[in-house]
Amino acid sequence: DTITYGLTGGTAGSTVVGGLTYDLSRIGTYGTAYVASATGAWAFVPNATAINNRLTADTESFAVIATANGLSGTGSIPIAISVPASVTGAPTTLAATAGNATADLTWVAPTWLGGSAITGYKVEKSTDGSTWSTAIANTASATPTAHVTGLTNGTTYQFRVSAINTTGTSAPSSTASATPGVAPDAPTSPTAAPGDSQATVAWVTPVSDGGGAITAYKIEKSTDGGSTWTTAVANTGSTATTAIVTGLTNGVVTSFRISAINTFGTSSPSPSATTTPRTVPAAPTNVGVTPGNGWVVASWTAPANDGGSAITGYRVETSTDGLLWTVAIADTGSTSTSALIGSQPNGTAVQVRVSAINVAGTSVPSAPASGTPRTVPGAPTITSVTPGNRQLTVAFAPPADNGGAAITNYEYSTDGGTTWAAASPVTTTSPIVINRLSNGDAVTVQLRAINPAGSGAAATGSPATPVVMPIVPAGSVVPTTGANDGRLLIDGTEQTLTVTDAADLPGNTSPAGTIRASGGGVTVDLLAKNEDGGPNALDDKGHLELVKGASTLVSGTGFRPGSTVDVWLGSLLLGNVTVGADGTFSASLPVPAGIAAGDHTIQFNGVGADGATRSVTVDVSVRDATAERSPSLLAFTGGSAAGMVPIAMTMVLVGFGLKRRRRRTTSA
Repeated sequence: DTITYGLTGGTAGSTVVGGLTYDLSRIGTYGTAYVASATGAWAFVPNATAINNRLTADTESFAVIATANGLSGTGSIPIAISVPASVTGAPTTLAATAGNATADLTWVAPTWLGGSAITGYKVEKSTDGSTWSTAIANTASATPTAHVTGLTNGTTYQFRVSAINTTGTSAPSSTASATPGVAPDAPTSPTAAPGDSQATVAWVTPVSDGGGAITAYKIEKSTDGGSTWTTAVANTGSTATTAIVTGLTNGVVTSFRISAINTFGTSSPSPSATTTPRTVPAAPTNVGVTPGNGWVVASWTAPANDGGSAITGYRVETSTDGLLWTVAIADTGSTSTSALIGSQPNGTAVQVRVSAINVAGTSVPSAPASGTPRTVPGAPTITSVTPGNRQLTVAFAPPADNGGAAITNYEYSTDGGTTWAAASPVTTTSPIVINRLSNGDAVTVQLRAINPAGSGAAATGSPATPVVMPIVPAGSVVPTTGANDGRLLIDGTEQTLTVTDAADLPGNTSPAGTIRASGGGVTVDLLAKNEDGGPNALDDKGHLELVKGASTLVSGTGFRPGSTVDVWLGSLLLGNVTVGADGTFSASLPVPAGIAAGDHTIQFNGVGADGATRSVTVDVSVRDATAERSPSLLAFTGGSAAGMVPIAMTMVLVGFGLKRRRRRTTSA
């Protein structure tokens, strides 16, 4: 019977191979199989590339089926690829990584296996590149890695690898180098020097670098005594054995430790070194200067910020011009905030500035303060002591030496220096007037100058006796007619005095009944009161009429401030009135009930603004309270006597009132 042949998975198509025609074909792994369906003839055309790429033997088959009269049978066309037995090719791309007395090798397996699978690798090592020794005879694994042990740290090794199969050992690979090693030992002998918010840390290189060159260092810091460490510098990037650590807090104790770094890792840390970052203090504040005799005492407030280190002393400088400064005290060596600076000339202002010192150095100086050394003045010279009424006028020349400070006033003593009183009002010029003395008592005056340093040496004048200088002898009466209504003596010499009814004065505002006596630079006003306390009228002679048991209002201007004016009614002292700072005085003085009625004089004994004594005498009359009164001024005011009391006082002091016309002038 006719048999027909087929090729499983084949493709129909006519192909001529070796002069024969095949109508079925199928492409396999290593080539193409062809079958003639009519005859069952077959052929195989190899794929050279696929076969040449085989590293070991292999087989391939194609299935064939034959059919006839409904019957079929199968078979196969076997194809065998054989590889000649040989050693493999050499491994490639060898790399070596060093470890602690070890090296880890990696490579790429050879492309050519020599007909059989690789079963292991041989590893060799060399320290000179020419002499090789076996490190691993056979890894017994096809894995292209190896771990080589037993090496010497710090020694550079070259490695090469050969592949092993059933045929033998391949040629070695190219070489790769590695130097085994470990992390270095810890650095030693660390130190830390403080700076401003930083520290300079230094150390000694480790004894052993672990077989790998040290490339940098790691620095850690601690502010809690070493309980907690943080990284200050992760990698210095240098083999230098010093480093500056910044970002620290002044005044905070800080510890440091250092670790060395090489290619194998980071060493354990060194022992710690401790320091306290700091800078110079801030400048002192509130500088003050207290002057003395040839010295000043400087005082100040310590800086709020000591720079992180306790202040140990202060530097004190002086200057007389604020430009050139001289060190007075280089270092007080004390935390005291004051210092005595000697050898300073009295009277010359000295500026002082202060700087604080700590272990970091000296601060900028404070703002300056100034003071002038001085002592008490020398003694003035008393040139004359002139007696007056209950007073002495002391003329003097100022001290030749004011002690280096301006004289501010003078003090006097009348009891041999037991007690002293300041001149009042304050004066720095001659003369001064000493009041409230007792007439007839001899007094020896001592005088001394005052400046800010105190009271100076005293000068003593000749004894002098304050005396009353009455114009009218006791019991006598000045004539009351003609032009003899008043008298004025200046230092005992009679001068012109004008006695006027104030009502006659232009623009007068004085109360009616006011008598004004003026001359020699002084003016005196008098106003009498009646029994009811109101202003009393002038008598029929135009004289001031005083009422026994009532009072008279007196006032005056042009007298020496602080002096005393004695007011006499005949030979009776009505009172003593103190002159104010503006040279004026005023008082309400009682008229004695026991004085005889009739004509009298009122005398004002005092000192003028020029220091000369002045006695002003004015004619008055005195009547009994029950006697017939002169015409009352109440008719002009329409008020009661009682209601006039405050009005009368106001009129005396301020100068309001009624007018009466009469003018008298007495001349020398």
